[in-house]
Amino acid sequence: MDFSSYNDIIISPIKKTTTLEYTLEMWIYLYIYKPSNTVFNSYDIYWDLHSRINISNSANVLSVKCFPFGDSSNPVKYSEFYKDSLIAATWTKSRCGVDLQNKKFFSNIFQSNTQTLVTPDLSAITTTSLKMLSPSSTIGNWGFLLLRNIKLWQSYNIKYIDTSRM
Repeated sequence: MDFSSYNDIIISPIKKTTTLEYTLEMWIYLYIYKPSNTVFNSYDIYWDLHSRINISNSANVLSVKCFPFGDSSNPVKYSEFYKDSLIAATWTKSRCGVDLQNKKFFSNIFQSNTQTLVTPDLSAITTTSLKMLSPSSTIGNWGFLLLRNIKLWQSYNIKYIDTSRM
């Protein structure tokens, strides 16, 4: 997508997870016309009320942040638990997963057994959506972002996925 003509994308309804486990996975490619002048702040991909991946820019340093939960109506509600650098003009795999029952989460190869996750009440959520939201300010024609193989898994660790649960 070329950011000069980008509109938000919302895909719904998507069934909520029935396993209390979920993983948001995708490949990201970001191309910037003038690397010394990157004018966007952030771009968010939500598996709404489940997980969030944030692509951000701070002083022309690009990063991918993974949030164990994401609420598009309140972007600051949940804190990031993993941040990794993003190299422009290179395909980067981003994966963010949560196991609510065992209170575990992971991002790419990073894993944690923390017991401090504050979990939303997913049992009350019947449907959800995939939302790709741009910043509220006009960002102009600074480059483009490609997302491919966006996957919403109902499994915590997709390296060991049980395909009978899909």
